[in-house]
Formats: sequence, C-alpha cells, structure tokens
Amino acid sequence: MATLRAILFLLLLAVRLPGEDLPLMQLVEELRADFRWEPYRKIGTLARGDTKVTFRLSSDSLVINHVEEKRAGKIELKNGALYASEAVAAFLRELFTTTIEGPTISWVVIDPGHGGKDPGTNHSHTVDGNTIRLVEKEIVLFVSKELQALLAARFPDKNIILTRSDDTYLKLEERVEIANRIELESEFESIVFISVHANASLNPATYGYEVWYLPPEYGRGNLLAENLAGIETEELRQILNTMKDEEFTVESVLLARSILNGFDSTIGGLSKNLGLKEESWFVVRNAKMPSVLVELGFVTNVAEARLMADTAHLRKMAVGLYNGVTAFIEGFEGSNLP
Repeated sequence: MATLRAILFLLLLAVRLPGEDLPLMQLVEELRADFRWEPYRKIGTLARGDTKVTFRLSSDSLVINHVEEKRAGKIELKNGALYASEAVAAFLRELFTTTIEGPTISWVVIDPGHGGKDPGTNHSHTVDGNTIRLVEKEIVLFVSKELQALLAARFPDKNIILTRSDDTYLKLEERVEIANRIELESEFESIVFISVHANASLNPATYGYEVWYLPPEYGRGNLLAENLAGIETEELRQILNTMKDEEFTVESVLLARSILNGFDSTIGGLSKNLGLKEESWFVVRNAKMPSVLVELGFVTNVAEARLMADTAHLRKMAVGLYNGVTAFIEGFEGSNLP
C-alpha cells in the first residue's frame, strides 16, 4: 500500500504544470507530516519530528519552530481546499527531508519550596507519647535532592539542577529566574520546571498527593518576544505566542499526569491520589516553560505525617517523582520522531 501511494504521488507530480499550485493535504501526506488547521484564526501548522512550520492564509511568510521566519510563497484557499504554491512545496520538501535532529529535554529545574527564614507549612503530632514535628522546607529539600541524584544518574547528558541545595531563602522571582535565564543551545532543546512542596489543611483528615499546573485560560506573556524580534507583524507574533503557550500547557498537563502515575506506583497504597489541579501559582505562571507544582502530602494528617517523618518513605516519594519525570522525558523525546 505504501509503495502504491508513493507511485501515485510521483504520477501526480509528473503531470502538474510548472507553477501550478499543489493541494496542501497531498503535500502533507507526501511529507508524512501532522497537520493542524484553525479556520477561525486562518492559521495552519505542519509538523514532523520536532520541526513545525506555521503559516497564515494568503501570507507569504512561513515561521519555523516559532523562531525563524521565511518568505517562501503563499498557501491559499481555493474552492474550499488549501493549496500551496510551487515555491512553498519545494521549501517544505527540502526542510522536512533535511531535518534530522529531534526534540530533547536538556534541562530539568527542581525547585524545593521555601527555605531559610521561610519554613513553609509545619505541624507537630504526638504519637505514642513521642512528638513528630514536620517542617515543609526540610521535607521538600530532602526529596528534591534525592530526585536530582536519580535523574542525574539516569540522564548524565542532561542538566539536572536545584534552585537551592541547602537551607537558603529564595524569593519566588529568583526561583523562576534561575530557569528563565537558561540559554538553550538549540531550538530543539527544552526545559521543564518542577516545584516541590508539602501541604496542610484545616481538616486533619485530609491526606494525599496532588500536582498543579497553570490554568489554560491564564496565558503566559512574551514567551517568544526575543526570538521573534525579526517578525514584523505584531498580530502574527501574538498568534505564535498563543500557540507556544498552548504547547506549554499541554506539556505541563502531560508532565503532571506522569508524576501522579509515578506516585501511584510507589506510594499509592500508602497515600491517596488527589488528582490534577489548576491554579496560577507564581512559579508556574512565571516559568517560561512546561511547569508543575507538586504537593507531596499533608503534614497536618497524623498518618501521613508519620510516613513523611521516615526518610525511607521520602525516598519512595523521590522514586515516584523520578519515575514520572523519566516517563515524561522519554515520551517527549520519542513522541515526535518520524
């Protein structure tokens, strides 16, 4: 079937007259690309591997990976179907056949919440005559350092960093700036930001783990301002920024789900999965990358507090986080391969 399809393509190409426009969906199938069309915004995207080409109907500009603008001809709507000019078709063929580099997560930024003069939430319990005191900044630092060590051993070619490695106080702005100021060497590289916390509730019966991400309607701003400085049309810049924001939201949700699955496999029988949550926490709304906030458990619940007072359990939590992050990275780096 694949051979017959290729022969048909060659025949179709052979009978086309020079300068004749090509049906875009025929080109999409020829290139084995994924295609997305947004009729209201009149914006389309072709993607294969980690190469994405965005176009606007009747514009002669193509934008590659939200970064580089090329004037290669127009894609227009004729009789209800999209058609690419001969110049556009030639450009896309060359682009998609020469691109071999794939997507990669090159940096993982782990943010242990609180620290120094900010202890975070803390609580004491008396169990069998003994006092158990839990302090959030200590719990999350221990788990984060364990997670860093596990990820560094699994991915020696990646940069796995902590926003703090000791009892240091950092402002919220400083935490996200550590991630935002990282300079990537390639447009194919990405960063993820994971903020680690412990929870508390006025209801002492509440327990479990949960992962938060930024609500889709919030909207991160100026994600591509520097990269798109050469694109003259402000409207196109805004559209591309919105599309990048949507990508970050989807990737954040996938990362959050993967982390919950990781916890399910390691501590699911000891705690409870409270699911995905949406909130515009400072660190997730200001991180210009896929980002999540992880709540390990409730220090106000006596049963969960006893678990979190045990370093063996904290290591299990770190393993759950590791399993989730690793599954996300492997899926991200393999999901778009041709």
